Amino acid sequence: PHPSSIEPCLAMGEDAAQQIINGFVDGMVAGRALQLLQPSGGSVVGRVQMDRNRTTLFISMQGASPRKIPLETIFQIAVGAENADDFKMPLHDYCVTLLLEDEQTLFAIEFEDDEARDTFALCLGMFVDQRRAEAEEEEEPQPQPQSHQPPARRSEE
Repeated sequence: PHPSSIEPCLAMGEDAAQQIINGFVDGMVAGRALQLLQPSGGSVVGRVQMDRNRTTLFISMQGASPRKIPLETIFQIAVGAENADDFKMPLHDYCVTLLLEDEQTLFAIEFEDDEARDTFALCLGMFVDQRRAEAEEEEEPQPQPQSHQPPARRSEE
């Protein structure tokens, strides 16, 4: 499971938390060059980007088309070497692993330190939860207005 609330950030003050979130969004909208770990070991430089509406993550490797990942399809955000055996990846303390809903597709992203890793995991987790809530609302059937017709009058004979 991933962090899913802003509460840890709020402990440092709302202004500081908002600055961290704004910095994260600005950096992700512009796109970041990050190391993407490979199952075979080693890593390649990839580009990780998020749309301005904070609904979709794009991950691309050199020479490949970006992979479009709707945020609500991110099933799990693992921090550090969590689940390294399950994922069969050479994970370490500075990684964030994204497991998609199909439970087959995963992306392991390497960060320079634990602060960058934690900021990415916390902020992305918040936006994933927000998108899931919005998607659930979109799926709920909206109550249809009922037309009220007066009951048919029976003629008394």
